[in-house]
Amino acid sequence: MSIIPAAHRTNVSVEEKSITIDALLTRTNAGTLDEAIRGLERKRKVHVMGGADPLIRLIRGAWDLYRGNPASGELVMFASWDELKAAAQGQKDGAPGDPGLQVLVRLVKDRDRRVLEMCRQLEACVESPAAAQITVSTVHKAKGLEWPRVLMSSDFNRFVNLEGDKPVIDLEEAYIMYVAVTRARKKLLLSPACAEIISASVAAKAGRTRQRASSGAENPAELHRSRLYRSSPQTSR
Repeated sequence: MSIIPAAHRTNVSVEEKSITIDALLTRTNAGTLDEAIRGLERKRKVHVMGGADPLIRLIRGAWDLYRGNPASGELVMFASWDELKAAAQGQKDGAPGDPGLQVLVRLVKDRDRRVLEMCRQLEACVESPAAAQITVSTVHKAKGLEWPRVLMSSDFNRFVNLEGDKPVIDLEEAYIMYVAVTRARKKLLLSPACAEIISASVAAKAGRTRQRASSGAENPAELHRSRLYRSSPQTSR
């Protein structure tokens, strides 16, 4: 990935618990659901960009599959709970695992019937972002918006993969990542999983397999000392 200077710098680091964030960005509705519930359970005033209704429908659709009933909404393509789990883990048609679906599977398995209580919890979300302590949003709904301090969640996908020895950029995932990293005006925080995804993509772009203990800027720990300039994804030449 090329880094091109822009109008202002955005400091980047791996997630720091001591820093108060203004917005939390996710790739998927399942990720938004997970983070919104975490915030509500910590007694924070949470605003869900676009409203909580899509998240409530997602919970009910997942529960229907778990109970052996047909799903609805964005899960309607799955014929069974086993098929949903296979897609989450990357066992369907050889496709890679889906972090968003993994979040959803974990929520249902961990909470069982209590997962339906999340519908009631989500009704406590505040309608106005001005009244919230934190805004939770998918990247798609955050387009064109900025906040001083932003945290990127753990449900993002790699945007560069190796096919043989050749790095291949997934442009859709690259642009999702680009929009996400450019939403922060002052401070961008990466969840450890997100930092690992970015590092793995950068390593793949250079034609290497990601090594967890590698040195240099590809180690997520080094992101504590780095600065990110706004850039657009560029394909390999």
